[in-house]
Amino acid sequence: MRVIVLSSEVLYASNKAFDTLLQTIKGKQRLQHLKSTDANLQIQVDSALQRVISTISTI
Repeated sequence: MRVIVLSSEVLYASNKAFDTLLQTIKGKQRLQHLKSTDANLQIQVDSALQRVISTISTI
């Protein structure tokens, strides 16, 4: 899961907003299927998703 978060952050930094959105959505979906999750990881995924949605909204 942390790899997905890092990947989405790299894509975001590379100005690849739609790729970032897809990667972040995948991470969110996988996180929802886990029985137990790290609260910090949940926060990171949610923050990444909000950041990329905000970016795409301004495009």
